[in-house]
Amino acid sequence: MKKTVLALSLLVGLSATAASYAALPQTVRIGTDATYAPFSSKDAKGDFVRF
Repeated sequence: MKKTVLALSLLVGLSATAASYAALPQTVRIGTDATYAPFSSKDAKGDFVRF
């Protein structure tokens, strides 16, 4: 009985979590700052280059 209740509660919890991940946007935007020269900087046109 206890194993059945535990299994059902885990199933409900995991399905609720899966539903929230399904609603995530498909585009990921990352912010950066071009002041750390070896990792990110701007070229002559002003576009970000590197990492």
